[in-house]
Amino acid sequence: MVKLLFKILVFVVLIIAVYFAAILTYAWWTDFIPEKTKQLELLGNSPNAVVDKDTISFVSWNIGYGGLGEESDFFYDGGETVTMPIDVVEKNVAGIINTIAGLKDNIDFFLLQEVDVGSKRAHWIDQFDKVGDVLADFSSSFGKNYDVEYIPIPPLDPMGKVEAGIASWSKYKAQESTRYAFEGNYDFPFYLFFLDRCFMLNRYKTKSGQDLVVINTHNSAYDDGSLKEKQLKQLKDAAMQEYQKGNYVIIGGDWNQYPSGISDEEKKTYAIPTDFPGEGWTCSFDPSNATNRNLLYPYDPKTSKTGLIDFFVVSPNVDVLNVNTKDQQFKYSDHQAVEMTVVLTNERNSN
Repeated sequence: MVKLLFKILVFVVLIIAVYFAAILTYAWWTDFIPEKTKQLELLGNSPNAVVDKDTISFVSWNIGYGGLGEESDFFYDGGETVTMPIDVVEKNVAGIINTIAGLKDNIDFFLLQEVDVGSKRAHWIDQFDKVGDVLADFSSSFGKNYDVEYIPIPPLDPMGKVEAGIASWSKYKAQESTRYAFEGNYDFPFYLFFLDRCFMLNRYKTKSGQDLVVINTHNSAYDDGSLKEKQLKQLKDAAMQEYQKGNYVIIGGDWNQYPSGISDEEKKTYAIPTDFPGEGWTCSFDPSNATNRNLLYPYDPKTSKTGLIDFFVVSPNVDVLNVNTKDQQFKYSDHQAVEMTVVLTNERNSN
C-alpha cells in the first residue's frame, strides 16, 4: 500500500513538473520581444496637419484594461481576484468611454496606458477600437507592449491570453509615431509573463516651425528600482535630444514613481530626480488628489492606500497653466485621469 501511494505521488509530481515545463517552453517559444524601435501605423481622421495654436491640453490615464474599477481587488497586489465578471468590465469600459467623450471637446491629446485589444482578463473587448469610435475625428496610434499567449498563474484560475499596449490620440496628425522598448527586463521566468515596458514618441508640426514631441510612457512596477533607473535614463536621453533641437517636449503617463516636488518626505525617496531630465524642466502634477490605488481589496475611501504616480514632465519652452486630477473615486480604473493645459513659448533654457 505504501509503495502504491508513493508511486501515485511520484506520478502526480511528474505530471505537475511536465505541465510547468511545457508552459515555460511554450512561453519562451512564443515570447513577444518588442523591437528596440518600431514605426507605428498612423490611424484616424484628423484633418489638422499643424498644431495651429499655442495653448493645448492633455489627458493621461492608465485605464486598467477595464478590469480594475472600484469593486476590484487583484492578486498581484495581494488580493484574490484574477478576472472581474464581464458585466463589471463592461461597466468600467463604458465609464471610461463616457469620461473620454465628455472631455474630448476641450482636450487635444489623450495618452492612455493598459489598453487591452485581445485579452481574457478584459473578456476580449478591443478597447483601442472602443476609444477610437468616440474619438473618430482624432488621429491615433497603438504601441503593443504586452502579448502573452498564456499566463498560467494563479494555477486554479489562470489569466490566460493578454494583448495590450499604450495608445495616443490627437486632434492633429502626427508626422511620426515610434514605439521605443525600454532597456532591461525582469529575471527568468518572470519576463515571459510580464508586460514589456515601452514608451511611444509622437511628433507633430507646429505653426512656429518647431516640432511638438509627445511621449506616452508606462514605466516598470514590481521591481527593485534598477529597471526604473534605466528607463529614466532612456527617457532623459530621448527628451533632451529633442529639446536641444529646439523642439517642445511633453512626457506623460504612468511612471510608477512619485513626481519630483512631492511634499511627503517618505515618498520623496521613490520620486524621480528633481533635475529630471534637465535644468528648467517642469514636473507637473496635482498634489490634492491621488492618481493610483492599491488593489489589496475593493476601493474604500477611508482605508485604501493611494499614491500619485501619474503626471507630466515638460520642457523649459512649455509653460504649464494648470494640472488637475479628475477625481472619480477610482470608479472605472485603479488610476485616475490627469488633465494638463500648457502654452508653447519661444523661450529656451540654457541647459
